[in-house]
Amino acid sequence: MVSTGVIAKTDENCLNCVARGKEWCSSMKSCDVLWCPSEHSVFNKINCPQEERDSKYEYNDDFIRKKILITTAAVNSNQPQRCFDNQMPSMQVYNTYDVNCSSLPPAVPCFAYTAVDSEQKVIVVSFRGTQNNLQLAEELITYFYNGMQVVCKWYASGMQVVCKWYASGMQVVCKWYASGMQVVCKWYASGMQVVCKWYASGMQVVCKCAQRKFSSHGNIFSFFYDAFFFLWEGGLHEDILQLQTSYPGYELWINGHSLGGALASVAASYLVDQKIWRPENIKLVTMGQPRTGDYDYALWHDQTFPYSFRIVHNRDIVPHIPPQLGPGYSLYHHRTEIWYPNDMEMGAEFQKCESADGYYCSATLDFNLSYDDHGLYFVKEMPAWGGAGCPTLWLK
Repeated sequence: MVSTGVIAKTDENCLNCVARGKEWCSSMKSCDVLWCPSEHSVFNKINCPQEERDSKYEYNDDFIRKKILITTAAVNSNQPQRCFDNQMPSMQVYNTYDVNCSSLPPAVPCFAYTAVDSEQKVIVVSFRGTQNNLQLAEELITYFYNGMQVVCKWYASGMQVVCKWYASGMQVVCKWYASGMQVVCKWYASGMQVVCKWYASGMQVVCKCAQRKFSSHGNIFSFFYDAFFFLWEGGLHEDILQLQTSYPGYELWINGHSLGGALASVAASYLVDQKIWRPENIKLVTMGQPRTGDYDYALWHDQTFPYSFRIVHNRDIVPHIPPQLGPGYSLYHHRTEIWYPNDMEMGAEFQKCESADGYYCSATLDFNLSYDDHGLYFVKEMPAWGGAGCPTLWLK
């Protein structure tokens, strides 16, 4: 078995199998079998099964409901302390951060807070991602499916074009950023490459959906990367360092729902990469998180964080966007998906998914996905309940 520090060990037989370009069947624990159920078929090491981790880093439904749900929901109020006063009085908000987190129009407001709890010896960072929470999922779906902006460079001159992806017909209609001139592009799934033809001259523009290199650990989808750093430079950086100095040895909880989940992933990764925080002292929990980085980023994440959970409610569509696509330019989820294929009532069963981003758990729903399940987690309408101050009496 292969392990790094406190990281759960990965099945070495699976690693050896996929390294030889073969298929590993996790249910049969065999390599290159004649037939394997699709939900147990593994072709890359990121999806190789892991053994049970140290109990300190195991998923606990009760802890999530009583603690993390509150810290995640509180960010939906501009005054998150209201939520803590109602549900977790020992937690005190340290500061809030409200910035425009998009470098391109239209403006996308992002919000986060920091808090500290001296009784639990915990520091919290939680991300909202947008201020219009009632339409959060709709904005994400619109962004990625009906109006996906791809910043392209015209290789001959370095000029930029901004593209919008229309799901119907897989056609990308682009506007040359400098002049508004239109180009019509065709999206080639392999490599997430867009080849555009400029009407006026027939000249071709090759576009790729923008990524940001993350240290030596792969790439992060540029929108999420940039959004985090707008918040980081908007005061979060100084406060994190001050909190760490003022409360040495405290555990760090990093949370976010939807777009905020992607920002939470970037935040945890950056703090560890910069050696600001040790990964074993971080609890990263997200709900309805979209895919955030590429394969290398997800693999590094899995080899670094012992406590990292992505909670998915039943048919929530947002964890399935952006699409994974093909080799060369793939976006992958990192571990570990916790899937509730139900209404998430108290005592509801959940599945701890054995792969990072294979044909398991919520991925088996294929296209039977829902916008409705995105806003509802643990029987709480996340934006509305948090925005209302997390009242004890709440009619679902």
